[in-house]
This record gives sequence, structure tokens and C-alpha cells, in this order.
Amino acid sequence: MAQSMPLAAHRPVITMEDWTLISRALSAYSHNSEYQAVIQRLSGQMGAAETTRMNGRSK
Repeated sequence: MAQSMPLAAHRPVITMEDWTLISRALSAYSHNSEYQAVIQRLSGQMGAAETTRMNGRSK
């Protein structure tokens, strides 16, 4: 039986520039509550990723 990879190994990697474009595109749907939830989750994840990236630079 093949060993499965952790879920994190299958997550896409996007740059902050990619996120900016995606965020702009999603903003057109921000009035929709379903999109609001997605936008908030992604914003939180990207904010955490940016914080981690910036902390890594200062070392």
C-alpha cells in the first residue's frame, strides 16, 4: 500500500503578487457572504505567510 503524503504537501504555493491579483478579482464578489468567508480565510492565510516571510528576512 502506498503511503499518502501529508495534506500540506499538496497545497498550492502562490506569491504575494499572485494573491494581489486574486484578491482584486474576488473583491468584485465581496458583497456575497459566501465569497466574504473565502476572502477572509485567504487574507488571513496570506497575512500569516507574509509575516513569516518578513520574519525570515530579518534573521
